[in-house]
Amino acid sequence: MIMAQNGMWGYYGAVPAARAAQPPGSRWNGFALMGAAIGSLVLAIVVYTRRRKATAGERE
Repeated sequence: MIMAQNGMWGYYGAVPAARAAQPPGSRWNGFALMGAAIGSLVLAIVVYTRRRKATAGERE
């Protein structure tokens, strides 16, 4: 899981360089930021629910 996250951050790390080539004020800046925010939020929720299920399973 951690390696997958590192791979994803490595992938997203290349996005700002591509964004810098676009004119400032471009709509794509907003889309990229929203996509990163939504993606990280979904990832956090998935990890949180998986951990809760794992701990609940251990308790029983």
